[in-house]
Amino acid sequence: MDGYEYITGKLVEARIADLRATAARARLVSTLRKPRRPLRAVLGLTLMRLGSRIVGTTQVAEKGPSAVSTTPGAASVRVWHLMSR
Repeated sequence: MDGYEYITGKLVEARIADLRATAARARLVSTLRKPRRPLRAVLGLTLMRLGSRIVGTTQVAEKGPSAVSTTPGAASVRVWHLMSR
């Protein structure tokens, strides 16, 4: 019975050493990568860029480049007007 416990102990030690080495490698690789932006930030910026592109191309296509207004909310009114057609 002692032989089985000894062999089992050695197998467990080898497995633990292997897991520690794998964890150390993963830690090293993760420190070499540059930090990623959160998904929420990437999605938000993408939606804002898409919205700006839609509003910008719609204004140019419908009224020409001189139709850009500096009045707050004018762009959203134009978009609502174009969407309701």
